[in-house]
Amino acid sequence: MRIHIICTILLLSSVLFFQSCESKTRFSKVGDFFLENYDVDISSYHSIVVLSSAGDCIKCNNSFSKEMAKFINSSNLFLVCERGNNIDISGYLVPQANILFDYSNKFADLKITEGSAIIVLGENEIDTIITVNVESKLDCISFFKSQLF
Repeated sequence: MRIHIICTILLLSSVLFFQSCESKTRFSKVGDFFLENYDVDISSYHSIVVLSSAGDCIKCNNSFSKEMAKFINSSNLFLVCERGNNIDISGYLVPQANILFDYSNKFADLKITEGSAIIVLGENEIDTIITVNVESKLDCISFFKSQLF
C-alpha cells in the first residue's frame, strides 16, 4: 500500500513538473510573438501600447489612439491591430522602429488583452495590463503619461 502511494505521488509530481515546464509566462508569449513576427526584442521597451477596435467602446479606442499618437517618440512599442476603418491610425503611419502593424490581429490569439491596452513591462515580466474601456480610458491615458515623466 505504501509503495502504491509513493508511486502515485511520484507520478503526480512528474506530471506537474512537466506541465509547468511547458507552460509559458505571459511575458514569454508576448516576447516570442514580437521576435517571431517582427524580429523585435521587447526587453528594450518600457511598455507596449496595443491599438485595436475590439472591445466595448469604439469611441474610447479612437480617442485613446489619437492621444497615444502624441507619444510615438517615446521608449514604448506601439502595436496597431487595426487597418484604420474604425479608429484613426493616421498618427502611426510614420515609419518608425517602435510602430508595428498586426492587420491580421495575430496578437489577439495570445489572449493577453481584448482591445486597446497598455502593457507595462517589468524585468522579464508583464507588470501591469490596463485595458481601455468606457470606465478606464482617462485613467489609462493618465497612467501612461505618469510613466513617461
